[in-house]
Amino acid sequence: MAMKHFRGRAEGPGGMSAPVAVVVDVGGTRVRAALAGPDGTPTGRVVRPTDRTSPERFLAGLEEVIRAVLAGAPRTVAARLPVIVGCTGPIGPGGSLVDPPNLDPSFRDLPLGAALGERLRRPVVVGLDTHLALLGEQQAGALRGRSDGIYLTVSTGVGGAILSGGRLLRGARSMSGELGHLPVAARGPRCGCGGQGHLEAVVAGPALGRSVMRRADREVGGALALRIRALGRIPDGSDVALWASEGDPDATAVLRRARGALAVAVTALVSLLDPEVVVLGGGVVLGSPEAWTAACREHIRRHGLAAHRESVEVTAAVLGDDAGLYGGVAYARMMDALEPVTEG
Repeated sequence: MAMKHFRGRAEGPGGMSAPVAVVVDVGGTRVRAALAGPDGTPTGRVVRPTDRTSPERFLAGLEEVIRAVLAGAPRTVAARLPVIVGCTGPIGPGGSLVDPPNLDPSFRDLPLGAALGERLRRPVVVGLDTHLALLGEQQAGALRGRSDGIYLTVSTGVGGAILSGGRLLRGARSMSGELGHLPVAARGPRCGCGGQGHLEAVVAGPALGRSVMRRADREVGGALALRIRALGRIPDGSDVALWASEGDPDATAVLRRARGALAVAVTALVSLLDPEVVVLGGGVVLGSPEAWTAACREHIRRHGLAAHRESVEVTAAVLGDDAGLYGGVAYARMMDALEPVTEG
């Protein structure tokens, strides 16, 4: 469906701000969607599991979530609301998924924006989920008032975004911030993108689960193997974090290695980009944010440039899972896909 501009209303019934868009954050495990007001604030959130079994079911699931959100909008407004989607990348022209490493090969070149637009009969803007999240943190979170920063999320995958001179750094292909594919271990595990030793292959939630599985295989009858057997499935990052909190030495070692790898990557990024602040988000980090941020701060102090050792702030994301929802309207305006809100 061809992109059209949308002019929102500044005021709704009773003087309340009317929504100007539906914003959607497509995560590896959950889809979150909401109505967004003129300032990007999300309301009326709807959350559903992400169905990644096939492109058709994936699209149907997104449509269902979006229609559930639209049902909560005033009828006179709902028909005109565009949809802004943040999704794992890489994202190609027109909002297509370009060989996404954490999805089945059948998703390659899926025309997400066009397909959703046809289903919903309305404009759809698709961007990298981390780009939207950075803009959200810039608007209402840890990057508010900052000109130069790095946003890095550790969840089902690892991604990021870069704020430079107060603006989102997009890159030649709108793919800047694929920080999960920084090489951190030359002989490390294989990444979903096909590379080896990438940050995502060491620190993402599924990677943590695979790491403890490998350790359990070395001692079939050991305590870790028994934990995994009792779990009845492949462990994920939350399982590893729980076992580490209970004193399991293998889970503790896996998390220590992951935090060390993230700290190495963050220190390198600080040297490259000279940010004011590094913001860490995503479910893996936000489960124990101080442990992850402290590891990065300590590594910068020990191995960073003198000018960065005490001046660069490393902090946890403020908006959590809502970051991408807050950033959707700002992203659409940046892409000139949402006209300035006017009264009347």
